[in-house]
This record gives sequence, structure tokens and C-alpha cells, in this order.
Amino acid sequence: MSLYRNIGWSMINIIGIQFIGLLFSIVLARIMYPEIFGLLGMAMVFMGLVVVLQEAGISSYLIYVEKISSKLKTTSFVTNISFSIILCVILNIIANSIAEFYGQKEVELLIRYVSIGIFISSFGIVNKTLLTRNKQFKTITKIEIIAEIITGIVSVLLAINGQELLAISSRFLVRPIIVTILFVMNNPRGLIGKFYVSEFKILFPYSISVLNSKIFLYVVNNLDYFIIGRLLGSFDLGLYTIAFQWSVIARNYIAGAVSRVLFPEFSTNRENRSHVKEMFLHVTKNISFVAFPLCLGLATLSYEFMYLFYGGNWINASAPLSILLITGMITAIGNTFSPIFLGLGKPRIELSINIISALLMCLLLIVSAKYGLVILCFAVLVHSLIIESIRMHFAFKLIECKVSMFIRSLTSNLLCSLLMIVGVITVKALTHEWSMVISFILSIVTGIILYVLISIVFNKKTTMNLINNIRSR
Repeated sequence: MSLYRNIGWSMINIIGIQFIGLLFSIVLARIMYPEIFGLLGMAMVFMGLVVVLQEAGISSYLIYVEKISSKLKTTSFVTNISFSIILCVILNIIANSIAEFYGQKEVELLIRYVSIGIFISSFGIVNKTLLTRNKQFKTITKIEIIAEIITGIVSVLLAINGQELLAISSRFLVRPIIVTILFVMNNPRGLIGKFYVSEFKILFPYSISVLNSKIFLYVVNNLDYFIIGRLLGSFDLGLYTIAFQWSVIARNYIAGAVSRVLFPEFSTNRENRSHVKEMFLHVTKNISFVAFPLCLGLATLSYEFMYLFYGGNWINASAPLSILLITGMITAIGNTFSPIFLGLGKPRIELSINIISALLMCLLLIVSAKYGLVILCFAVLVHSLIIESIRMHFAFKLIECKVSMFIRSLTSNLLCSLLMIVGVITVKALTHEWSMVISFILSIVTGIILYVLISIVFNKKTTMNLINNIRSR
């Protein structure tokens, strides 16, 4: 498959999964209340770290290495399962202490539920990694979307029957079971075997560097949940959780899908830095074409969005959502820097940046938390501006890319998006006395039409290239 076809399937995967997940989360939010989502956020601060540790960077090495032997496959498989068992045991031992830390007994039960899913998922990690290495994104997409739909249906049924904790944890309990079964069925042979110390010694140095980097990146991405849960409580954390889910639509669903494809592409072409630079600039321009209007548009309509979709109980999440969407727009572009470090064999650079990022995030959050949730969200925005600038500097040194060249590639999309926002604000002002539903729909339709027309006039080349790539599929 071509680069853009792989990106297309990867985007269908991530966008499809997250869109399905967000739809079911809206249904769950209508059935349940913010505090329940806050409890999940508290538990996932620790559970998510275990997920990062679970892979131990082995997945990245299996993609990076030029040739994979049967010994390396079996060693990776055994290592993942063994390490996951140890992590799950530790997690269950400290579950009560974590619950006491937050002062919420329900957190302990959530952790025990999710730990089961973590153990089961360890049997499918290598299978998925091998599919990614072979660029079989179509197969991965089908498996994960099927699992997401089944999981969403189960979660709603559980919520309707009063099983709130099982309902919100089902994505981390039910989904891993389904995904693992399907991945193992797709590639059932060649993984079960002996553990070879010699192979482990080869994969360990690269894996540990990636692992350390992922740990610090995870800490940065979850310090907000930790501090909000501890200092502001489950209600504010519930509001932040929903706002954050929507704010990362560009970073996770669009840029995340692209980055997943860029890593093996950059790794394959790591000796040709000029080609890597060309791919990077071209891809980031296309990402910004979608990410900029999406984030700015939703930020402009955040109040109407939260009220219409989630109801009055969630209206206080609209201001955090607007701020975090700007953060998501910035990190969507910054998300493409990581494949450069990993693909060119420089994970230690990313590790160093993530250490600085964790320290800075901790400082900003602690200082801002005393002023409330909105100010804390501004602190998250400031953090992203500083750290993504640092990432850009080091990434551009590796591929010999000038900042001016990068800015020029994004300027036209940003200007088109800002002009679109002017139109949306105008429609909102003219229809403010109308039904909120009608005003919201008209604003969205106006924004889409304006952006397409403005892009055709001022950014015709990028617009037509994307249209042609879509048609070619």
C-alpha cells in the first residue's frame, strides 16, 4: 500500500474508533453524572501508566529493527505476558492505597476491573505490532472498529441496568478481550515459544529508551488528571475528562493516525533525510488543513455543543473545552515530531524533552490549580506552546528543516480557518435569538461551506490534492 492509503486506513481506524467511543460516551453522560467520569479519570492516571509499562518499548523495536527472527518474536511475546502479570499483581496490591489517596472507595474496584483487561491484552500486543510493521492497517482497522462497537453496546446496557462502574470501565475490560481474540485469530502461529536471553539483550537497549520516553510523556499527559482529581475533586475532573476527550480529536484522531504510519515510513527512509523532510512538511500541511478549522470551529461553538449534546449538567465544561481545543490544535502538529525521533533512531532526544515537559507541567499545574479549572486549562495551553517549540527545534535539526519553511506550509490553512471563524461568529450573532439547535446547525454548515470556498480560492493546491487522494481510494 502507498503512504497515503496507509494513512487513510489508519485515520479510518482512529477516527472511527474514537467517533464511536465519543458517541457512546455522550449516551453514558446522559445516563450517568460527572462524578462517575471523574472516578474513571482518577483510576486511569495509574492504569494508563501500567499500559505504557506493559509494552516496555518492545513494540517500537519490532517496528524499528530491519529483520525479525522467530526467536525475537517469541522472546517479545513471552516478555510482554510475563511483565504484564507482574504489573497486574502490583496494581491489585496498591489499589486500596490509591483509592484512599483520592478518598474514593469506588476507585479500587475500577482498578481491579481494568487490570483484568490489561492482562488479557498482553496476548495480542505482538500480533498487532507485526501487523503495523507490515503496514496492514486495513486489518487492524476492521478488528478495532468491531471491538469498539461491541464494547459501546455493552457499556450502555450495563449503565441502563445500574452497573455504572462496569459501564465506564468496559472500554478497558471488554474491549481488550475482543481485540486480543481477533488479533490472535488473525495470526495464531509463530509467537508461542522459548524466551531467549540473547534476543532480549538486543532489544532491551532500544526498548528501555523508548519506554523511559513514553513514561515521561505519559506523566506529562496525565499530571492534569492527577492534580485535578486530588486538588479540585471528582466533579471538576469529570468536566475536564469530557472536555479533554473532545479537545484531542485533532491530536489523537488525525495526527495520531498519521504518526502511526510515519514511524515505519521514516524508519525505512532514515538514511535519506531530505526525503523524510519532504514527507514531514507535506503531511503536516495536510494535517493542519483539517485540524485548524476543526479545533477553532468547535472552540467557537463549545457552549452550544456541550448544552445540546451533554445537557445542562455539563455546561461548565464549555470554557475548558475551548481552551483545550487550542492546545489540541498545537499538539496535533507537534505529534508528528515523535516519529522523527523514533524513526531516525534518536529516542533519547524525546526522552530528554519529555523529562523537561513533565517538570514544567507539574509546576504550572500546581500553581494554577488554586485558581480553578479554567486557569489550569490556560496553564496546559502555555505548556504545550513551550514544549512543542522545543520538540520542533530538535526535530528540525535532525532533518535539516528551516522554521520559516515550516511556518509557510501552515500559514494558508491558518488564515483560511480564521476567516471561517469570522463567518461562524457572524452567523451566531445574527441567529442568537433563534432556537439554539437551528443556530448551531447553521453555524456548522456556514463554517464548512466558507472554509471549502476560501480554501479553493487561497489554498487551491492543498485542497485539490486532498480531494484527489480521497477519490483515488
